[in-house]
Amino acid sequence: MSLITWNDYFVTGIDIIDEQHKWLIDLINRAATVLVLPYETTHAAADELLDQLTEYAVFHFQTEEKLMAECGIDKRHGDHHRESHGDFATHVMEMRQRYEETRDISGGELLTFIANWLVFHILSDDQVLARQLKGIDTGLSPENAFEKAEGTDSDPAQQAQTQALIDLYQLINTQYSNLQAAHQELEEHRHNLEEQVARRTAQLAQARDLAEAASRAKSTFLANMSHEFRTPMNAITGMSWSLQKEIDNPHQREKLQIISKAAQRLQEMLAEVLDMVKLESEQLSLESLDFSLHALLDHCRTEATAAAAAKGLELITEYRPDLPDMLHADARRIGQMLAHLLSNAIKFTERGRITLRASAVPETLQQMRLHLEIEDTGCGIAAGDLDRLYRPFEQLDGSSTRTHGGAGLGLALCQRLARLMGGDISVQSKPGKGSIFRLNIPVRPALSSHATDSAETKALSPTAPANTSTDWQDVREKLSVLRPLIAEDDIRSLSLWHVSADYMQAALGPAAAHIEHELATYNFEAALAALDEALASLPA
Repeated sequence: MSLITWNDYFVTGIDIIDEQHKWLIDLINRAATVLVLPYETTHAAADELLDQLTEYAVFHFQTEEKLMAECGIDKRHGDHHRESHGDFATHVMEMRQRYEETRDISGGELLTFIANWLVFHILSDDQVLARQLKGIDTGLSPENAFEKAEGTDSDPAQQAQTQALIDLYQLINTQYSNLQAAHQELEEHRHNLEEQVARRTAQLAQARDLAEAASRAKSTFLANMSHEFRTPMNAITGMSWSLQKEIDNPHQREKLQIISKAAQRLQEMLAEVLDMVKLESEQLSLESLDFSLHALLDHCRTEATAAAAAKGLELITEYRPDLPDMLHADARRIGQMLAHLLSNAIKFTERGRITLRASAVPETLQQMRLHLEIEDTGCGIAAGDLDRLYRPFEQLDGSSTRTHGGAGLGLALCQRLARLMGGDISVQSKPGKGSIFRLNIPVRPALSSHATDSAETKALSPTAPANTSTDWQDVREKLSVLRPLIAEDDIRSLSLWHVSADYMQAALGPAAAHIEHELATYNFEAALAALDEALASLPA
């Protein structure tokens, strides 16, 4: 876009003058893109263009002076010409000095003044000069030619038209200059904004890196602390169990049982915290294996039955007749969620019953959805508190006098684990009427043959009735088959232990119950320690 475009209104009919006008218009259009920028960023280009404009003004003035002298133009026009050019040169030099040194005017203002004066000069003074030259060519005297061109004999309509054109061009030039200045200001704002965005992006990236580093440090710390906590916890649990076998005093045995339960609860809370950390950092991976659903449900029910009986509650199980047995999924996590829901139901129920329901609905040939439902007759949950159930570390009763313990992680873990597995958890509750928690998980049919057909299961199957003399070598071999599965935290160890549970109970006594308890709670480290101790204590 040009500041000034050459057109027929600018034509004077004097070739040498018109050529110079075209040259000046081109120079001003080139200056327009430079002078609207801040002088400190474009001073070299601005100085060069202003020097060219000064040189042009001198050359153009000299050309017109020579032309007027040769043609004998009236002295009045010559005086006006020199005065107007002098005023213009003085004003331009003063504005240029302010533009370059004091910065109290912009290049756009200087450019607008030059362009407006140029339009006025072409449409007014030089047009008048051309009319005088044409009048002299027709035989008029310089005095008569002057009067007819711009004196008392000039055409008022033509003067009015000329003034209107001058005003119009000046307005356009001023608006263009303002537009250029606004555009430049927007460009500067855009540039500044880009710099701010880049700087802020770098800051956010740095903050993200620091947060990730802190998260990794936290995970590493918790993993290390997990090992440091679990080692003494296993020692406390193992020694407590060992002492219980050696001490006959019932009061001392009771104290040891309290120690064992406290250590077990600490281990469970530590495991919950670590699982939440892994879920938040997306580092928890699922381990899908073939497992016996019935064995898993039985172990969860057995564990919950004892806790329910201690509070005088009845635990009822309602399984669909077509409930499949062997499935493929992360049984450890399913058992973890189910155990927590049962524990919660017992914790918040003072009288009545707990009902565990299980069903499986086929979705495709290769997938079905396992539905587990735990209903209690406890205190229930208000509608306004339902959304808070799944917030980590939050208790519905946060007072220091609350009657129910816990870290507030269980339901949050259940929801995140369920969603990680492609399922979900929901709740239906009424205050004073109890609650129903529903867990739905996508599972697949078992990929391999039934667990009872596997080599490990056959090796663990009892070879003699429980009431005959114990074959310790056979017991040792069966435990040796089971040991690598427990060492690898393989959920199949739970189902395989269940196959020979009665046989091991008869052979090992309390040690078998301890191993089974640790397997049922998926505490594989403690189960491995108990199994190794049992192996070491077997008769030769």
